[in-house]
Amino acid sequence: MATDSSYVDAVEKPQDKVVYIEEFTGVRCPNCPTGASTIETIIEAHPKQVVSLSFHVGQKMTAPIEQNKQDFRPDQGDIMVQSIWGAEVEVKPNATFDRDFLNGSTSIMQNTYTSWPGVFAADLAKNPTTPVNLYLTSSYNKTTGRYDIVATVKYTQDISYSHALNIYISEDGIVDAQELSPVEIIDDYVFNHVFRKTLTDPTSGEIILPDMATKQKGLVYIYRTSLKIDPTVKSQSLWNPDNMKVTAFVNVNNKPADGHVLQVVQTNLKGE
Repeated sequence: MATDSSYVDAVEKPQDKVVYIEEFTGVRCPNCPTGASTIETIIEAHPKQVVSLSFHVGQKMTAPIEQNKQDFRPDQGDIMVQSIWGAEVEVKPNATFDRDFLNGSTSIMQNTYTSWPGVFAADLAKNPTTPVNLYLTSSYNKTTGRYDIVATVKYTQDISYSHALNIYISEDGIVDAQELSPVEIIDDYVFNHVFRKTLTDPTSGEIILPDMATKQKGLVYIYRTSLKIDPTVKSQSLWNPDNMKVTAFVNVNNKPADGHVLQVVQTNLKGE
């Protein structure tokens, strides 16, 4: 069960903005490995300024091929497509950058992967700092068999619009099959940043203190939740905690008009 609390403290200096990238991909997508490689290039060039997650969602190019050991489609994928991203996820590879409208686009989707480094730079230039500082911890509790996760939001500015905390689980280093064409399949392709599950509401996240009209600078909001991996559940039976991460982000809650991400942070599921 999740719990939350809040108190007022000294106002912190705003953190540098970290860019949140959502990549939409599939095991039947010939161009998706190049898209994934583009994301890795951005991460390598800006290791402390980006967090990326890879979503195998939508109906096109995501169904497992015969050689796959795993089905990367998350249980919550369909409802997230309907409530957050819409039908544009069917174009793959595709990506959002902070779920923001960038470079004059009328969509949050950026479906030309060659443009992604430039879009990343534009996003970072648009939002160099953040009105919320974000902290995240995760540790294993031997007594309960759960991973205890704590996200802390510290306000550096007054915020009067609705916003939400989201906590996602992902996994790196998964070796499985990827189709490059109907006649070419890589059996040992390495999948990284694979979205597994959200621990907050898949449609809206956890709305932060909805009865408080203005969250004033100096406010500290703490959200505690946990994850228990159940190997008897088919979708979780192959999850490897050693390679799993927790991602937390705060975004504006005014979808579809504006759902842009204010800040993101990531940590290892088993702790640092």
